[in-house]
Amino acid sequence: MFIDQCLPPKPQFSVNELPDLSEQSPLLRALTPAKVTVKALLGHNAKVYFVCHSEENARAAMAELRNETGREGLFLQVDFADLNFIKHAADDFTR
Repeated sequence: MFIDQCLPPKPQFSVNELPDLSEQSPLLRALTPAKVTVKALLGHNAKVYFVCHSEENARAAMAELRNETGREGLFLQVDFADLNFIKHAADDFTR
C-alpha cells in the first residue's frame, strides 16, 4: 500500500488526444528540453514560436524539428536581460 502512494499515478491523457491547435500560438524557449512537447504541438497544427536570444541556436532547433515533423516553427528573438528588447519582442508577437 505504501509503495503505491509513493509512485506517481499513470497518465490519463495522451498526446494523441490533443485537439487541432491551428488557432494556438505557444511561445517556447528554443533550448529547453521540451522536444516532445514541441513535436506534439507542431503535429497538431500549432504555430510554435521559438523564443531565444541566439538566432543560430533557435534555427538549429527549428531545423531539427522540421526534419522530424515536416512542420515549421517561427523565430522570435528576445534578450531577456533587456526590458526594452522584451517589450519590443512582445509588441512584435502581439502584432
